[in-house]
Order: sequence, then C-alpha cells, then structure tokens
Amino acid sequence: MSRHAILLHGVWALPVMMAAMAGALRAEGYRTLNPHYRSRAHSLARIIESLHPRFERFAREADGPVDFVTHSMGSLVLRAYVARYRPH
Repeated sequence: MSRHAILLHGVWALPVMMAAMAGALRAEGYRTLNPHYRSRAHSLARIIESLHPRFERFAREADGPVDFVTHSMGSLVLRAYVARYRPH
C-alpha cells in the first residue's frame, strides 16, 4: 500500500511554506499534494469547494488512507472540508 498526504498551509502563506515538509514526506515514500488556495481572499466555503475536486482525484489514486499535514488556517480548511464532505 502506498502512502499519500495532503498538506495545507496557513493564512498569508503559500505552498512553498510546506515544501520542505512535502519533500521529507516524499523521502519517506509518500505521494504528496500541496495545493495553493487563497487563504485571505476567499471564504472557507469557497476554498473547500475549489479544493474538493483535487482532493477527490488524489484520494481516488490512493489505495489506502490519505493523511493530512496542516498549519494554522490549514487546520480550519481541513475541519470545514471534513464537516462538508465527510470523507472516509
């Protein structure tokens, strides 16, 4: 079983802020998704709507659970996503 992780950056940040973590995870055998979202320009609802198709594609490619690594607002994004979509 391969390992998959989605990284969600904090407010005022960009995916580059999570790049070192993504690299460390890849070195441990993870496939990673480190998406960009506009943390200050959009509501949580709009952010999760824009991320949903990417998360769904990524999860379909996984043959097991998908882990999340979050920082700051990334935790709020994940919490809103789980509440809205109830992924397995």
